[in-house]
Amino acid sequence: MEIKGIIFDLDGTLLDSMWYWDNIGEEFLAEYGKTPLPDFRDKYYVYSTYNTAKMIIEDYGLTDQTPESIIEEMLGMAERFYRGRVTVKPRAVELLDRLKEKGVRMAVATATERDLVDIGLKRCGIAGYFDTVVTCTDVGASKTQPDVYLAALETLGTPISETAVFEDAIQAARTAKSAGFYTVGVYDGTAAANEREMRALCDEYVTDFSQLSDLFF
Repeated sequence: MEIKGIIFDLDGTLLDSMWYWDNIGEEFLAEYGKTPLPDFRDKYYVYSTYNTAKMIIEDYGLTDQTPESIIEEMLGMAERFYRGRVTVKPRAVELLDRLKEKGVRMAVATATERDLVDIGLKRCGIAGYFDTVVTCTDVGASKTQPDVYLAALETLGTPISETAVFEDAIQAARTAKSAGFYTVGVYDGTAAANEREMRALCDEYVTDFSQLSDLFF
């Protein structure tokens, strides 16, 4: 088997950014002098962005806000993070260089909004490595469905059996694996609780990009 194409997730896989998304709600509340309740993350984790914003208004008495205004403010916070603070994960650039030299085609498939993706890739100096960037918004489906990966695959033009997906999130990795991609799990501290399950699910699992098998080098 030869890997001819790779589809990378962005946050938590290429960029060291998931920790920020895990904390953005608390940071937002701090701006309004509010202390997050102990179950803050667990309570809102399963809800859409809109419904989360609506519940924050109700739970923290932010009656002068609307869900739309909260989302807009959080996106502004995220933009400032991607523009000025986000970093690439260790050894990611080294990996991208080696894959490019080998002629492997590469894409990004992400749930993050395109404006933030473009800003983050540009800041980290890695935008030029990818043939395409596909977002879940582009395809109208989350990563519980394979649409975003299949759209990226179509652009790459590589056989699915010779294309790998790199993911840090268990649900996304499960989707890619079920769709027939060679799946590589990437450690991220925000998903450490799922490491054992990721190791069992994925074809490979790495805590450092130097640990990848010979298929990639």
